[in-house]
Amino acid sequence: MLLFFERDGGAGQYNLVVIDNRAGNSARDIYQLYNISSYDIAVQFGGERLRVSPGENTIVDSPKTDDPNFGVMMAVQSNFGHSNEVKLVYKSFWPYRPGRSGLVFIADKRGPRNQLRVRRFYMATLGEQVNEL
Repeated sequence: MLLFFERDGGAGQYNLVVIDNRAGNSARDIYQLYNISSYDIAVQFGGERLRVSPGENTIVDSPKTDDPNFGVMMAVQSNFGHSNEVKLVYKSFWPYRPGRSGLVFIADKRGPRNQLRVRRFYMATLGEQVNEL
């Protein structure tokens, strides 16, 4: 999969990102997080905490929960290894439905500094049917 997104002030110029989509081939429900922003991102995903550096991606198992939603928070941390200071830039509750996996793209947002744009795309987990997206 190729992802195109417009460059700031690029007047018809685009950045191109190659996406290795492992979510569609997984036998378990996962989220694959892609950090295409210019920041280190600290993520709390349900009860799990992790870091995703610019240009990297990571796979997280979907939380198995009795709740229909789970909390997701993202913070920008300029020096992850040497500082405990973070700025919360995204907070949401995501729906959990068995039988689906997701691709999550974390990108810079035009406008104020340290803002993120988070987009989720869902697909059926291998061998499962998804009726609701």
